[in-house]
Amino acid sequence: MITLISPEKTIKNETEILKKMMTEGLYCYHLRKPEMDRNAYIKYLNELSPEEQKNVVLHQHYDLIEEFPVKGIH
Repeated sequence: MITLISPEKTIKNETEILKKMMTEGLYCYHLRKPEMDRNAYIKYLNELSPEEQKNVVLHQHYDLIEEFPVKGIH
């Protein structure tokens, strides 16, 4: 199983790269963006399918666990 922690700053095409990594076997993605506000987190998560969201662990904005089928919180 492969687990990855996001870079703190968003990089170009990050969610597209993440989707590719998930198809290649990424098991768990820790979404850690300390400077990202709640609306930006929502936008980021909405770029992923519900199936992809199931591999994401939130490091901020824990209330979003009620809105998205994420793996959990850290």
